[in-house]
Amino acid sequence: TGKSEIANRMIGHYRAATLVSCEGMSFAGLVGGVQQIDGRWHMTWGTIPMNDRRMVFLDEVSGLAEKDVIEQMSSIRSSGIAQITKIQSEQISARTRLVWIMNPGDGSTIASKPGVAMDGLASVVPNAEDQARFDFVISAAKGEVANSLINAGFADRHEPMYSSEDCEALVKWAWSLGRKDIFVSEQAAKAAVREAMDLGDRYVSDPPYIQSENVRFKLLRIAAAIAARTFSRTKSGKLLVQSVHIKDAVRFLDMIYGSESMGYMRKSKRAIQARELAKSRSERVRQFLHKDDAVLLTLQVAGGNT
Repeated sequence: TGKSEIANRMIGHYRAATLVSCEGMSFAGLVGGVQQIDGRWHMTWGTIPMNDRRMVFLDEVSGLAEKDVIEQMSSIRSSGIAQITKIQSEQISARTRLVWIMNPGDGSTIASKPGVAMDGLASVVPNAEDQARFDFVISAAKGEVANSLINAGFADRHEPMYSSEDCEALVKWAWSLGRKDIFVSEQAAKAAVREAMDLGDRYVSDPPYIQSENVRFKLLRIAAAIAARTFSRTKSGKLLVQSVHIKDAVRFLDMIYGSESMGYMRKSKRAIQARELAKSRSERVRQFLHKDDAVLLTLQVAGGNT
């Protein structure tokens, strides 16, 4: 409850994004397709390429009309280019920032059991490679916010610390930056590699939210966003990403993945402990099986991989 409301409030405050409901939407509505008008075929681009270099909130993603839409979007999410190959072929830039809002596709609730949020995403985005393309995943479960706080009677009108005009200007400044306008300090670059290796050791790659081979890029993107939001600049006016921003990016990931409803950190700890325990006892088990052929034969007959 409240996911769409948060998106609408953010859009109203920052004035730099749009929200679309994905219920019943097809690939053509999101990316594009061809249609015949007066005997001629015309290309019509969808919401994502039409918001190139802006942001789109995709609401109710679990309600997509075609279940393979997300798989078809793998290319556009990785390259930032929308390509349609039908009767006629065309391509267009689609460097669109996407926020995906969804409920579990199987109708379950995250509060039903700890850690179900990981399975909830998989029920909507089944392929591991598509899950890995998310910079980060946040879960929200019933009960995480007390009913007394939800019903506290917040005023509809309030004065935020930073005005809408200032926030809009800051976001558009950040989005206007090119590669040459961003400076990553040497300390930050080293910290990104060091923290990426540490995250790879602390988290398992199933689900593939954190993978040691590419998590440094996610850390740098999150750190750059933190640096932009806090207006960190060099003397020449470039965006300055420092090691402190990398550390805050790690804290952010630990915060969202350590939540009770997500359970990613808890699952990783259990899996890593079990792996280390198995490794420490492997030689004893091997010697035991050599001495007891009957046990080894029974295991081979039973099969399985546990």
